[in-house]
Amino acid sequence: MLQQSLARLGLKDKEVTVFSTLLELGPQSAGVVARFTGLTRGTTYLILDTLVTQGLVSRIEKSGVLSYAAMTPEDLLKMVRAKKRELDYQEQEIENILPHLNMMMKKHMVRPKVRYFEGEDGVKAVMNETLTSKETILSYANMDAWKNSSHLHDFIRGYCYRRSFEAKIPLKCLMYDTPTAREHFSTGHANFEINFIPKEVVFESSIINIFDDKIVMVSLEAGNLCGIIIESQEIASTQKAIFELAWRGCDPKCLAINR
Repeated sequence: MLQQSLARLGLKDKEVTVFSTLLELGPQSAGVVARFTGLTRGTTYLILDTLVTQGLVSRIEKSGVLSYAAMTPEDLLKMVRAKKRELDYQEQEIENILPHLNMMMKKHMVRPKVRYFEGEDGVKAVMNETLTSKETILSYANMDAWKNSSHLHDFIRGYCYRRSFEAKIPLKCLMYDTPTAREHFSTGHANFEINFIPKEVVFESSIINIFDDKIVMVSLEAGNLCGIIIESQEIASTQKAIFELAWRGCDPKCLAINR
C-alpha cells in the first residue's frame, strides 16, 4: 500500500524504493542506499539527484561525508497540500482567462477552408459535393457555358437528375434567360424554382452554389476548367443573405419557373 501511495505522487518504481529506504534507515550515503536496494551505485546517484530536485530528499554533508535524508512524513504532507493549493490557484487563473482563450481559439477555427480542383474531374468533384446538402441549394447559373463545354454537358444533365430524384434536394436558381436555359429545365428536373436575371448582370463563374456552410464555384473557361469549395459558416451565411436580396429584387416581368 505504501508503494502504491508513493507512486501516486508521481514517483517511479526505483524512486519509490530509494525514498522508502531512506525513510526506513534515516540519513545514509549513496553507497548504503545502493547496497540495501540492490541498485547500482550509478543508478542510485541518479535517482537521489532526481529526488533532491523534486524536494523529496535533501543532501547532508558532515565531516566531508555526503549523505541523503528523506523528508519527514509531515513535510511530505505539507508539500502535497502546497501542490494542491498551487493547482487550485492555477485552476482559478484558467477560469478567469477562459473567455479570452476561447476567443483566441475561435479566431483560428473560423478561418475559411478552401479547396481547389482542376480539370473535368475537379469540376465534377465540386458539383457532386453539393449533393451532400442538407438544405435548399441557392444557385447562380449560366447554362450556356455548360452547353458549350461538350465534355461536361452530359454530366450536368446527370447531376441535375441526381439532385432532383435521388438526393431530392430543393433548388433556387438565378440564371440568364436563354433558350438553352429554358430547354435545360424543361424536362428531367423537379423541386426547383428559377428566376431569370437580365443579361447585363454578369458573373464570371459558370455556376455558384451556396448550401450549408459551403460555397461551390465552377469555371468552365476554355483551358481553365476548375472548381473551388469554400467552407465557412460566416461567408456562407453572408452569401445566402445576398442571394435572397437578389431573388427578391428580380424584375417581376422576368418569367419564373417553379416545379
